[in-house]
This record gives sequence, C-alpha cells and structure tokens, in this order.
Amino acid sequence: MNKLAKVLGATSLTAAIFLGAVQSEEALAQHNTTEIKQPYYNYSGYTSGNAKFILSKDFVQAVKANNVTINTNKIDLTRIVSGVSGTGYTKEVYDQNYTFFKKTDKRPYAATLNINKGELKFNDVKKVYGDKYLFKGELISGGNKAVASKTDGAYIYNLNGKGIQFLVKDGYVQKVILGHVGMA
Repeated sequence: MNKLAKVLGATSLTAAIFLGAVQSEEALAQHNTTEIKQPYYNYSGYTSGNAKFILSKDFVQAVKANNVTINTNKIDLTRIVSGVSGTGYTKEVYDQNYTFFKKTDKRPYAATLNINKGELKFNDVKKVYGDKYLFKGELISGGNKAVASKTDGAYIYNLNGKGIQFLVKDGYVQKVILGHVGMA
C-alpha cells in the first residue's frame, strides 16, 4: 500500500509540475504579446487660442495614421479632393469648419481650423513638420498684374499620404486645413 501511495504521489506531482509549466508558458506568451496601438489625437474646444497642439508629436503621429478627431469629427485625411472648393456640405463647430461631400457622410474630408493672429509662427511649424512642402503663393498686386507671393500663401505637407496645409501671412499661421483639398 505504501508503494502505491508513493507511485500515486509521484505521478500526481509530475502531472502538477507539467501542467504548471504549460500554464506558465501560456501566461508568458500572453504577457509577451503586446497590443500595438495606432496613434490617435482627440481634441475638444476652440482651436484659436490653443493652436500649440498642432506642434505636438502626438498630433503629427495621429495625422500620419489618419486618426485625428476634433470636436467629435474624425477627419478622413486620405480622401483626395481637387478643384471642389465650395462644394459639399459644411458644418461649423466652435471656430472650425468641417466639409463633407454630402450631409449623410459620417466623416468630413476636410477641417479648417482658425488660428489667432500672431499665435503660431510658421518657423515653429517648420521645426516640427520639416522643409518638404509644396508652396502655393498668395496672389498679390504686382503693378499691372497679380504675382504670387514668395512667403505668404499655402504650405502643404503630405504626411504618409495624409494632407495638412498651413495658410501663412507675415510669418504666422492664419488657418490650418486638415485634408487634401486642392492637392491632387
């Protein structure tokens, strides 16, 4: 009887160790797999007076990931819209305008964010977004004809296929446009 108890005890101990090892490996595997989260940015409120968020690393990463929500409007930064300014449906929230193709669309294809005069220097924008941009100079009077300004106008960035524009006057950002409006 004593031998039977020893054999049963040893078998039980071996089974317990084996099952514990299997459980530990599964727990370790679950522990080592980490969920990769997509960058996102969620902003609420007025943008004029609070424009510094546009310079944050988190905001830039969220633009690149097409995961920016402002005042519950998740902007679709991948839709390319050219030559359709003024078409579609525009909704105003605080000091921003959101443009949709139709009233039934859930996501706007563009968002225009107003910035207070003198609040955001374009030089600070370049420090964050870099020097790779498309520039469209604002038309100014040049005697008998209109000529493009060399500094005032739209600075358009393409971040992983997502569009962001900075409308600049006298070295300061006046508006920020999220989306590809007029960029095709």
